Amino acid sequence: KTPLSEIISTLSLAKKTHNYEQAVDISLHSSFKLNKILESIIGMAHLSDISYRKEKIDVSILIDEILDEYKHEIAQKALSIKKDISSSKKYIKQNKEQVYLCLKNLISNAIKYSKLSGVIEIFFEKGVCIIQDYGVGIDKWNLKNIFQRYFRESYTSHEWFGLGLALVKKIVDINSWTLYVESQKGEFTKITIKF
Repeated sequence: KTPLSEIISTLSLAKKTHNYEQAVDISLHSSFKLNKILESIIGMAHLSDISYRKEKIDVSILIDEILDEYKHEIAQKALSIKKDISSSKKYIKQNKEQVYLCLKNLISNAIKYSKLSGVIEIFFEKGVCIIQDYGVGIDKWNLKNIFQRYFRESYTSHEWFGLGLALVKKIVDINSWTLYVESQKGEFTKITIKF
């Protein structure tokens, strides 16, 4: 409830002080945080419905849709995206929404934690997807914690709530997929998901 409390208190104070411009900026920022939390909660709620149907998915198109959602963030950081997707082996038969949620969270993190003018590599073939960035990396002793809900490394400056990777792990476990993480702080993070 913290972002909602921030919005309410900021707008209440603005009403008294007539400092509306700052209140709007703070409230917008808090609204974005609240939206991220709600997206994760909705994603988790959908997981309880195991009746989701599986369908043939073109992973290349799905990844392009996700990258298009983040085109402003990619441009802002001047990132290069290198995609290597086998044209003949780019299909999987899975639940599209769950695959989308996993890939969106993983790609979002790669963008968020990449260095300016960095490179993100996305590889897909025969049901195996690898997403690698060359950004802040993860401390070796924290690798075991990154999928815990609300976990956050202390040196990261980004605002996030530790729900995205917890959601990815939940989806992976429900579907009996496999997930591997390799990382070196200050160098890279490589996540492999096998559908």
